[in-house]
Amino acid sequence: MGQAPVNEDMTQDKGSQNTGLKSFILVTAFFSVSVNILLLVSPLYMLQVYDRVLTSGSLDTLLLVSGLAAGLMVTYVFAESARRHTLALAARWLQRRYGERLFNVNFAEARADGSLQKDLSDLSVVQSFYSNGMILPVFDLPFTPLFILVLYLIHPLLGWLGVGGACLLLLITIVAELSTREPEKKAQAVERASQDFASGLARQQSAIVSMGMARQAFLGWSTRKTMADQLSLGTAKSSNFYGALTRGIRQTLQMGALGLGGWLVLQHAATPGVIIAGSIVMGRALAPIDQCVGMWRQIIRARKSWASVSERAANPLATQEEFTPMPRPDAKLELNQLEVGFPGAENPVLPRFSLSLDGGSVLAIVGPSGVGKSSLLQTLTGVWNPVLVVLDEPSANLDEFTIAKLRRALAELRAAGNVVIIATHDMRLIQSSDRVLLLNKTEIKLVGSDAYLAAVSNKLQPSKREVGS
Repeated sequence: MGQAPVNEDMTQDKGSQNTGLKSFILVTAFFSVSVNILLLVSPLYMLQVYDRVLTSGSLDTLLLVSGLAAGLMVTYVFAESARRHTLALAARWLQRRYGERLFNVNFAEARADGSLQKDLSDLSVVQSFYSNGMILPVFDLPFTPLFILVLYLIHPLLGWLGVGGACLLLLITIVAELSTREPEKKAQAVERASQDFASGLARQQSAIVSMGMARQAFLGWSTRKTMADQLSLGTAKSSNFYGALTRGIRQTLQMGALGLGGWLVLQHAATPGVIIAGSIVMGRALAPIDQCVGMWRQIIRARKSWASVSERAANPLATQEEFTPMPRPDAKLELNQLEVGFPGAENPVLPRFSLSLDGGSVLAIVGPSGVGKSSLLQTLTGVWNPVLVVLDEPSANLDEFTIAKLRRALAELRAAGNVVIIATHDMRLIQSSDRVLLLNKTEIKLVGSDAYLAAVSNKLQPSKREVGS
């Protein structure tokens, strides 16, 4: 009983996903129809020039045909641009639709194996496949029979030549699919394993350095990367061969169309325009197949990535509700004998000290460069607390107007009862603080902001007071 609404919501959500992407597909298909029909303008123009203009010697006919062809080509430019822009919008829609879902799944599973990076990489692959127009040959492929029909209408022999060429290229495409699909998947898996290994090393960088294992870590990554490169090189070799083969066959068939057209003209079975028009239409008919084979590796990669993204997005955790709101914690920060240091370092960055801050207080941290202000802030941000605001040199490179807005924001944070800690050298921000924490390599002092400002203005040392007093 409790699961029925979830399943129903998932079914409705999946339907909305399909509807959203389908709308972009339909618009792209509409413009693809216009683009492919307009691609017939060039061969038809050749036919008119050779068979009408040259035989009649009419300049008016040439101008009329040329003007009409130019206008249609302008339409082609807009149609081609529109379908590419539609695919770019589809890529953006994919990010908006699936990005949050992938984050939800990974954070809900609380895995630390690089799954989020892998999922976002898969999403980027699919987005690039759309935004870069690599999917366009798939939209053009259904129009291959149309161009072959045009060849047949020009002359049946040219049509049968186109049919034979298309069948041969399709056969090569099938062989390329069967011979490269599994090796390409294996190469991608090994490459991803090497990336995950590198990500794991980055997460454990401090431990690796402190134990002196940087060289061993590199050798482990290098072994995996070398294996991935070898597998990738093998699949690239096969894909490049099939791509070169299809391009060579297409060029040969276009030359064959030229030769066949010339023979038909010699036999008085066709007009001279058939020689050029037949070759152009032949090239256009076979181009989508040639392009698909040439980028078969990208197609396999995009297909695998899309399957992974769809599977992850279908996880019930992808559409889970927000976590139950928790009450606001007390705004109080207690540091008891805190000592900041790096793994493997002999001496701490900052000496041990204590500090207590209540809600509505602003603390400025002051000290020379390199003394450890940023290290202290990074340590404090590790204490996750929604009422703790930590700022590192927030006024750097800001003009007076923006600094005034920053000071108003600090006042609002203080009024809301937050604890604000600022590392700064800016006296204007110190004026907005309650107390100042003075850092140096040997000791840490806590003074009132007024006392500190008075001491600085009089070029005197601020009064000493132990931290926590």
